[in-house]
Amino acid sequence: SPWTSFGHVAANGAILEAFLEAAAASSSSSSSQPPRLHILDLSNTFCTQWPTLLEALATRSSDDTPHLSITTVVPSAAPSAAAQRVMREIAQRLEKFARLMGVPFSFRAVHHAGDLAELDLDGLDLREGGATTALAINCVNALRGVAPGGARRRDAFVASLRRLEPRVVTVVEEDADLVAASDSDASSEES
Repeated sequence: SPWTSFGHVAANGAILEAFLEAAAASSSSSSSQPPRLHILDLSNTFCTQWPTLLEALATRSSDDTPHLSITTVVPSAAPSAAAQRVMREIAQRLEKFARLMGVPFSFRAVHHAGDLAELDLDGLDLREGGATTALAINCVNALRGVAPGGARRRDAFVASLRRLEPRVVTVVEEDADLVAASDSDASSEES
């Protein structure tokens, strides 16, 4: 869709549905802890889609309100002071909004220079010591940043995301060729 806000709403809907399913499964177990939900945000949207998700989580009863963590990867040639300042301000605004909504919340920005395929996913500690109930990966205009390495490189990156065992992966792209690499692609790339 050419309307990015539609992509945000659709992605938030899928994430919320997956999180609610995970929270229901978690509540049926013997744990008395509220579910911990984590989003790995691979996008260039400066977190504009998250206030509506926070509002949706806030409509739950206070006993059912999960803890939401967001780790956003900020692509940058070099982490400048200006980019870090902007992300600190975004973090403060999101944290304040989450407090107003009554949603337990934590936010972390990771500045990453270079190709997204080179991001150390294991170093992000997305499972928070094993306490995370469900993980969502949100890709908004992100996979095209892996494409210069070819379809094989993008497929390898998607496979590394899959190894994180997310509950849901959302992909919002304005224009994307997400066809998987085939053996014939590999032979033509080698020649």
